[in-house]
Amino acid sequence: MKLIGLEKAGYPLPNLNQDCLPDCEEVKAAIPYADYGNSELLLFEAARRLDKPITFFGRIDGTCPIDPKVLRWFLMRQKDTADVECRLVPHWLHAKVIWWVGVGAYIGSANLTDRAWNQNHEAGVFLTQDELDVQGMTQQLDGFFDQVAEKSIPLDERIYNDQLRLHGRLKDLRNNAYRIQREFEEEQVALKDQSSPVAHQPSRSSFEMRGRKFIQEWHETLAYLKPLALRVAAPENRPVWIKEGTPPGVQCDQFLHAYYYNEVDPRSERDAYLTFYERNKNRAEEAMKVALAWWKKSDFDYDLERAMMDQDAPMFVENFAQDRLLDLDRETFAATLANTHAFGMHSSRMGVEALGFTKSPGAGPKILAHARMIWDARSVSGAMSGPEVFHYVIWGSGDVAQRIWTASHDPDYRLHDVSVSTFGEVVGWTRPYDFPPRNQRTNKAIKALGRKIKVGGS
Repeated sequence: MKLIGLEKAGYPLPNLNQDCLPDCEEVKAAIPYADYGNSELLLFEAARRLDKPITFFGRIDGTCPIDPKVLRWFLMRQKDTADVECRLVPHWLHAKVIWWVGVGAYIGSANLTDRAWNQNHEAGVFLTQDELDVQGMTQQLDGFFDQVAEKSIPLDERIYNDQLRLHGRLKDLRNNAYRIQREFEEEQVALKDQSSPVAHQPSRSSFEMRGRKFIQEWHETLAYLKPLALRVAAPENRPVWIKEGTPPGVQCDQFLHAYYYNEVDPRSERDAYLTFYERNKNRAEEAMKVALAWWKKSDFDYDLERAMMDQDAPMFVENFAQDRLLDLDRETFAATLANTHAFGMHSSRMGVEALGFTKSPGAGPKILAHARMIWDARSVSGAMSGPEVFHYVIWGSGDVAQRIWTASHDPDYRLHDVSVSTFGEVVGWTRPYDFPPRNQRTNKAIKALGRKIKVGGS
C-alpha cells in the first residue's frame, strides 16, 4: 500500500500511472470531473498508446463536469474500437477510483484534471492487486463498478452535442449558471431521476460479467483460429521447410508470428497493426490470400519459426503432458516454460533485483530465473504450487477458457507475474490440436489482417 499525493506527501499520481500501465490488463476509472490537460488527455492517452482497453465512468449534469474535448476524444475512438468505452453517471458520482486491472487500484481525491494531478494537495492510497485479492477487495471493487454501471448511460453524439452547447452557454453566461443548469437537467430524461444510487444493490457482479465476456471472446477467437490453422497447414500454403506432421495449430501460430514481426513490423511505427487493420478491414479475404502466399514463399529469415516448431513446441507436448507435468524437476519445468513468448516478454522487462541479480544478465537468464521462481511459487492464497496451477489450466475439467480466467483472478490459483496470455499460449503449445496457441501478439496479427478483434487482456 502506498500514499499517493504530491512528491513531498507521497508518490505522485502521474508516476503511479506510468508504472502501472505497462503490465495492466485494462484500465477502469470512475472520476466525476475531467478536462483535457495541458498537452494530452490524462491517463487515457498513455493507456491507448499501450493498447490497453479503457472503461471510463464520468459524471453528467448541468455543470458540464466532463470537458467536451474529453467526450469528443472518447466518441471518436468508440467508433473505431470496442476497447474504449465512456459511460456517464447522472448527478451522484463523486468517487475517484482508477483500477489498473491486474496491477492495483488508486482510491483518493484526485479528479482527472491537470490541476488535480499536478498542483492540488490531493491524497489517496494505492493497493496492489495482491493486496486487493488477499483482503477480498477485488470483488468489492468489481461490485462498485457494477453499481456505477447500473446508473450510467452510454456516451453518444446527442449527449456530446448537448454537453458542447451547454459548455458554451455556461462559458458566456456564468452569472446565470444556476438557472441554466436547472433548465438543462429538467429537459433531459436521463437526468430526471435524482435518487441516489448508494442504496442500489446490483443484481450481478461486474466481475462475473467480465468473466463471461472473456470466455465468449475466447471461444469466438478459437472458432476463427481452428479453420485458419487447417488453411495454413494445407499443402498449397505450407512452406517446404515445415516438417510433415507439424500440428496445424503450431503452424498457424508461427504464420501469425512471422507475419506480425516481418510484415506488420511493430518496430516501424507505434500501433502498426492498426494501420494494417485500416488498410485491410474491407478486404480481409484478399489480405489473407496475400499473407498466405507470402508465407508459402518464405522469402524471409524463418530460423526462429522453424526452431519453435521443431524444437520448442514438442517440449511442451512431452514435458507438460497430463501424466508428467506434476513430476517435472525444477530445471525441466523452467526450461519448458521459458519458451513461452508472452512469459518471456514479461520476464525480460522485470527488474533485475526481483529476479535475484545485481546487474542485468541478459534476457535469456532473466526468463529462466523467472521460470524457476514460478516452479517455487505458491498461488496468492498459498493453496497451490506453480506446477499445480499450470496442470489445472491445461488439464483441469470443464471449459479451458473458464480455467484460464479463474487462474488469472482467483487467489487460490493466481500466480504473481503470470498473465492470461501466458496461460493461453501454454495451453496451445501443449494441446495444439485442441487449442491453437494464442496471446496478444496473435490478436494483433489477426487484427492486422482485417478482422475486428479485441486487443488487450481481461
